[in-house]
Amino acid sequence: MKTVLIKYAVLVFWGLNILTSCAQPGPVQQERSAKTEVKNVYRFGETFLLPDELRMLDTNAVAGYHEVKHESFYAPMFGYEGMPRSVSYQGNVFTLKDTRDIVVADSSGKIIKTIPSFEKAPKAVHLSGDAILFAIPSGVIYVSRLHSGVGYHVFKYDAHGNQQKVWEVGTVTETQNGKSVGASPYLYYYGHSADVIVFATMHEWEHPASVFLNLLSGKQTRIASSTEGMILGQGDSLKGHLHIRDKKIEVTYNGKNWGTENEFYGNAAKTVLCDSVLVVATYNHIATGCRVSAYIVSTGRVLWNGEVRQMMVSHSKYFNNVYLTRYKDKIILEGNEAYGNYLQVLDLKTGKNIFSRMPE
Repeated sequence: MKTVLIKYAVLVFWGLNILTSCAQPGPVQQERSAKTEVKNVYRFGETFLLPDELRMLDTNAVAGYHEVKHESFYAPMFGYEGMPRSVSYQGNVFTLKDTRDIVVADSSGKIIKTIPSFEKAPKAVHLSGDAILFAIPSGVIYVSRLHSGVGYHVFKYDAHGNQQKVWEVGTVTETQNGKSVGASPYLYYYGHSADVIVFATMHEWEHPASVFLNLLSGKQTRIASSTEGMILGQGDSLKGHLHIRDKKIEVTYNGKNWGTENEFYGNAAKTVLCDSVLVVATYNHIATGCRVSAYIVSTGRVLWNGEVRQMMVSHSKYFNNVYLTRYKDKIILEGNEAYGNYLQVLDLKTGKNIFSRMPE
């Protein structure tokens, strides 16, 4: 009888071991279920680039992260994708509704105020800067394209939703010898900094123009050039801008001007100011490819032309958009083209390509 019980106990123990080992996840399962704790990530589709390690991870495999792509210093460079419908300012949350009303709530969610839309208009969308909400150090800014006229209304609110200022940015008309020679149908929202909003006509417009609205003084500065690039300094302040005129790239920085050849024949640009170095990506909205170069921002002296991998695809109708972000000693280049999206990392000092993820 004792022998039978011992054998039975051994069988039970052996069976429990098998069940336990089957229930425990193997190496693959553990890898899938575990999440990597990281400080900084760069979102690229359904994946994250870990810029410190130069490797990609699925977004579901990362926890405790901070997206460098949407920091205030870089968010304007990503256009409407970088600007959410809700923004926080001094503890309160401003939310832009589809009705164009703005709801102000405290940290507990209690509604403090509802700011009604000033004009009846279609559903608010982030198309061509149709309706944009963002916060700056001195208040909350709401940009709304006028549907009953040509131009924009720009509102500035305090933390409780009280209107501080309202400005109107209207049609740009060029004159020669005192006579009107043409006007844009309306300006496009191009981008913003902590102190300035930039509106500009399209690059191909017959009479190009830009308007710089100072969000502190309300002063509007108009120039007869379309803006193809904003130069942002520390604190999100606007330090300069870039224009492309046929075969020439013209840069204005701290009131000084310099130019360089537009060898890539781009009609658009993105810039990142890295201390005394200006990194410029030039590209064409309707053609594949991109060029990245670095200059001494005060003089325009070329430091390097980056090693950018090109997709070299033939096409007729096409679209192309490019984004630049600085991360420590790296420049992150993201391209969104009709053929596919790519992600590349260049060394800030040399322009050498140290990482790339190209479409298959």
